[in-house]
Amino acid sequence: MAEFRTDKQGIEIEIQLLDGQAPTSKVDGFDIDGIMNRVNKHYHSDDGKVEYSSDPYKTLAEIEADLAFYINEGIDALNKHNVDGLTIGCQPFYKDFASGHVHTSIENMNESSWVELRQRLFSAQPIIALISQNSPALYGLRAADVRLVLSSWSAFTDFDSINQAHYQSLAYGENGNTLETRVGSSGPLFQIIGLAALIRVIIAGNDVPIPVIHTKDNWSNVINYGSSSLCKVDEP
Repeated sequence: MAEFRTDKQGIEIEIQLLDGQAPTSKVDGFDIDGIMNRVNKHYHSDDGKVEYSSDPYKTLAEIEADLAFYINEGIDALNKHNVDGLTIGCQPFYKDFASGHVHTSIENMNESSWVELRQRLFSAQPIIALISQNSPALYGLRAADVRLVLSSWSAFTDFDSINQAHYQSLAYGENGNTLETRVGSSGPLFQIIGLAALIRVIIAGNDVPIPVIHTKDNWSNVINYGSSSLCKVDEP
């Protein structure tokens, strides 16, 4: 087994808010960047959408307190200016953005450990998608989560894909090694905190959840049936 340090992990979560098509620069006296920067310096615009990036933390309790305070403050600030301040994951038909990103840093990662971690998360994508489900089935669409059907972030890619717009990604960082998991859906903040906890367990590798086989059938079952889906698992 590849050797790498998981005891030195830092966890950072990015949450994107729906800004109601508010301008990202000063237009008619409305300065969305200025408004959000007064809430917290970690707010910024990402392709016209408001995004909050937390500091890296060693514990999930710390990051939960950070998100609960500043995301709620940010939503309140937007609402005071008649802008819909909701997390993008709560918008079933919003296609173009992940609801959040979970970043973890791993010390002493090398080529073999990078491949191993990527394989773990690649195989765990159906589990992550199932736990992240938020929006309900609607009209004649047979789906446990509408956003996972419609979002451009919710498609699996081949393990060796170099496409940067995929649901899961792993990358080397300049100041250490960074693992990024892009979450297609999820609504309340505690949901993405739970996903961060699952990701840490998967990375640590000591008590890995039931290994779901990465297949199109499993992915389709998770999308269509949610927690009622039947998925094939790896042999023990």
